[in-house]
Amino acid sequence: MTMKQIGAAVLNPGTTDEAWGYCESTDIGHEGEKKEIANGEGDTVGLLYTNTGRKKFSGTYTPLAAAGAPVTEDDLVGSELVVNTTGTTTLTIYIDSASFKRKKGDVSEFTVEGYYYPSVVATQVGG
Repeated sequence: MTMKQIGAAVLNPGTTDEAWGYCESTDIGHEGEKKEIANGEGDTVGLLYTNTGRKKFSGTYTPLAAAGAPVTEDDLVGSELVVNTTGTTTLTIYIDSASFKRKKGDVSEFTVEGYYYPSVVATQVGG
């Protein structure tokens, strides 16, 4: 079923589902590094921002039984994961943490957190 808007339109309603789970919620934060430049007295007189394209991602999903990865993997930390964002846009994140939660009389949940780095190109080292 598609969503129907009446009256004032809202920006990007709902969530984008994955092949491996239904998206309950996502949070994408835009971050960067900040260096404060101090004068001889220690007062900040300038700021230098770097790594400003980095994005922090966290998402909660209801995993689908027949879908397989990523929810079937035991150790996701350090793995690359492509997630859907608004429209047809995707974001490739590197997973820092993942958790699986089950509740009596309810569906399980899968939560993943990580970062998107615009200048990182994935390469397999070792093997």
